[in-house]
Amino acid sequence: MMNSQQEMPLNDKQNHSDDKIEKLLKPKKTIRIAVSGDVLITELERKIIDTDEFQRLRRIRQLGTAYYVYPTAVHTRFDHSLGTLHMAKAMIDAIRNNVHVSDKESEILKEDEVLIRLYALIHDVPHVPYGHSFEDELGIFKRHDNNKDRINYFIGEDSTIGKLIIDALGKKFHNRLFNIYNHDPEDDDPNILKEDYYIYDIVSNTVCADLLDYLKRDDYFCNLSLHPEFRFLKFLFLKNDKKGRRRVLIRLSEKGKEPRPDTLSDIHRLLNARYYLAERVYFHHAKIITAAMLGRSMTEVVNSGDITEEDLYAQTDKSLHTDDILLDYLCNSNQDIAANLAKSLRRRELHKSFEVFDKRFFQKSQNRDHDTDVIGAVVEKVGNRETRTRIENSWADFINVEHGDILIYAPSTDMNSKEAKMRVMWRGEQTPVADITNEDVSRKLESIRQSHENLWKLHVFVKPSLDDEQKEIIRDAVAYEFTKLGNNHLFKDVINYWRTHSEDVQNISKEIDHEGMPEAVKELKNQYHKSPNLKKLITSVITDHFQKK
Repeated sequence: MMNSQQEMPLNDKQNHSDDKIEKLLKPKKTIRIAVSGDVLITELERKIIDTDEFQRLRRIRQLGTAYYVYPTAVHTRFDHSLGTLHMAKAMIDAIRNNVHVSDKESEILKEDEVLIRLYALIHDVPHVPYGHSFEDELGIFKRHDNNKDRINYFIGEDSTIGKLIIDALGKKFHNRLFNIYNHDPEDDDPNILKEDYYIYDIVSNTVCADLLDYLKRDDYFCNLSLHPEFRFLKFLFLKNDKKGRRRVLIRLSEKGKEPRPDTLSDIHRLLNARYYLAERVYFHHAKIITAAMLGRSMTEVVNSGDITEEDLYAQTDKSLHTDDILLDYLCNSNQDIAANLAKSLRRRELHKSFEVFDKRFFQKSQNRDHDTDVIGAVVEKVGNRETRTRIENSWADFINVEHGDILIYAPSTDMNSKEAKMRVMWRGEQTPVADITNEDVSRKLESIRQSHENLWKLHVFVKPSLDDEQKEIIRDAVAYEFTKLGNNHLFKDVINYWRTHSEDVQNISKEIDHEGMPEAVKELKNQYHKSPNLKKLITSVITDHFQKK
């Protein structure tokens, strides 16, 4: 039997009382955190915060391995979640207090405020340890916010948090929250969310509570002194887009009027701060080296079946739910590559950057192949766990070093681009900020966009100090694997390197054999992608074609 609260779900707006809404929004506790100050929470929010599922966020760092670069960057998903709730409330107040718009454009129902607050509070609950590295950067697992199984585990009807929400608010209200949580921004169906779309905008979209909190929080704990300010929030308002969805916009100008220069400057400052953090923190070379090392360690135990994705969040025999517990597990793994890399991380004995290959390196190949997105193909390969491991192992075998000694990393090409899609009212029309027609602003935005694009690079990290011969082989391997410009030169050099350096090749002539080389190169080239043991293949090819008579 349903209790009285379940019989009156909040989204049945004709059935609930103002008293009930006010009671649900009444602050019951104050939590003081850095950056945000006092965060007021309701009784329902307190119950959610006190669950094991939410408390685990105290032990998951917001910036993953960035603390190897910035030692004080140890803030967590827990304080970020509270900060996002605080920022969402600030955005609600800003919209309601905007006196320059109509009542409809500034109206947020109290029951919607309950929904916004809950969504903001739990938006990061499905995160796993080092989640951004494992999901966004290395493709080991699906993203936390597009992972149906994980979302259902944490906030579905049968979850601890889901049951708390249903007990207090009813199943229909929980369904609204669940639909918003599961929303895919790439799905442009106008019937999805509809009137609730602005709730998604406030918490998770372009300029949202999530972004605005982590900009301030990451800046503070990395001590970069950016001090981002968000005065433009007072120009937030709500309006239906052309598809009938209620959306959040920033009003830059009235129809036919010039935009406010101070608001444009504030937005430019926001975008610039986001770039600065990306350059100095998110893509700092040591940060991505540690992420690559951790990712390869994790790949080994996942590929071996030693752990599953569920072990990082569900109640299993392992329950590797926090950063430090997971790193401990990897250090003690029976997979040698995983254990060695994890132990090196713990001692901060990091791989070194061998070389970075920016977009100019791939331009010649792109000019010759207009039908292929060369950079996109690089990202797709490196972002695939199995393909990345194959490439790393192949290159290690080419120069006869251990697997795990060579690592590669390439971020997505659309990294950090969503802020430029923030919706603004520009001369009476709704448009992404990147499309506004103001010469001064467009020039500034284009400069930031270009700077973001220039952050993209294919990185190769190595453990040992390579000699010149090894370095040349790896450069050729990069070109061969990713640009379609490779030739037999790579395989010839690999064969000669092994003939002169490897003890695995016995009774082999060290003389250059011009007659045997073409057939050896052809065989190695045709078989190396298919071979499960490349070192064995190389040895076999050399033995067959160059053995002393």
